[in-house]
Amino acid sequence: MKMRFLKLLLLAALVTLGCNLSRPDVDATATQSAADLSGTQTALAPTATPIPTLVPTETEAPTATASPEPTDPPIPEFTGTPETTLEPEPEVILFDDFSNPDEAVWVAEDFSDPTLESITTVDGRVRLETRYSTEDFFGIAQITYHDLPQDFAVTVEIEFTEGSSEAGEAGLLIRLTPDFTADYEFTITPDGFFAVYKYTDEFNALVDYTASAAVRTGTGAVNQLTVLAEGPQMTFLVNGETLVTVNDDDIHGAWLGLIVYNFDEVGAGAYFDNLLVTNLSAYEVDPPQVP
Repeated sequence: MKMRFLKLLLLAALVTLGCNLSRPDVDATATQSAADLSGTQTALAPTATPIPTLVPTETEAPTATASPEPTDPPIPEFTGTPETTLEPEPEVILFDDFSNPDEAVWVAEDFSDPTLESITTVDGRVRLETRYSTEDFFGIAQITYHDLPQDFAVTVEIEFTEGSSEAGEAGLLIRLTPDFTADYEFTITPDGFFAVYKYTDEFNALVDYTASAAVRTGTGAVNQLTVLAEGPQMTFLVNGETLVTVNDDDIHGAWLGLIVYNFDEVGAGAYFDNLLVTNLSAYEVDPPQVP
């Protein structure tokens, strides 16, 4: 019995001693454990990110625009070398349309009885008329222009007057000398002939009277006469048609003349208009040659 009582006292002493020993704070430990558990759970199961809600935005309706006006395609610029080139513009040396008699640059020449010739300006043209001289057996009316170059192109329009004799003729004098002793003469007749003469105190035919379809016939018909003079070569044209080219180097006068001849008692006359003298740059011909 005593031994049993001693065992109980020993057990009680051990229990009391154990209670006085230091021991961890259970509550603190529990709290920390809870916190650790909570942190562990947060790491393992993060909060889900909310899905944004799409809200449509209002957009303005497209504004209608006018269609552009159609335009012509641009013209391409030509940069190549042209196959042909234009001749240079001719230099005008003399022009007379006879529209103002007070500014006339021509000189009237008297070669016969003044009662047998007439030189007047009518409706913007100059009219030369002559009657037959029983003393000289022909009539002549002539005007001249002075101080022209040796090489040139000359053109004039001629119309025979009403009632003009077919024995009359009208035309151009070129390289006329101031003393009237030498020139070249290119004339046509109302019945369709032309002639080229050289005058040196007497007449010498370079081309005798020759019929040509290029010459318009009858009174009222207008013919354009042209002479191209370059050195000894002279080319003669009617209404743009080349008639003949001659070569002669004997006369070098600087005057030009318009002339009407008459070899009939009926008389002859012609109107002259639009006399033009230029350089030769605008002309290029390959005419027939006189044999």
